[in-house]
Amino acid sequence: HYLISPYSINNLENISPTFPISGLFRVALDGKYGYLNKNGVEIIACQYTNAIDFRYGRAYVEIDGVSFYINKEGVRID
Repeated sequence: HYLISPYSINNLENISPTFPISGLFRVALDGKYGYLNKNGVEIIACQYTNAIDFRYGRAYVEIDGVSFYINKEGVRID
């Protein structure tokens, strides 16, 4: 079996340089950020205009000028 993913190193603009402790890599595609797991599977779609790596189970992201935290499932944390 092979992993089929729309992401390849050639298509990605920015990828976390090391395997993060959270298990999710921050990546950018077409100027939008999202997160992949170690197998290259999209966990959170590239939809954010800005994003940081996960820390303590959450990541700080921005979309449409609004900044907030998300959990590892991409759910907004208030």
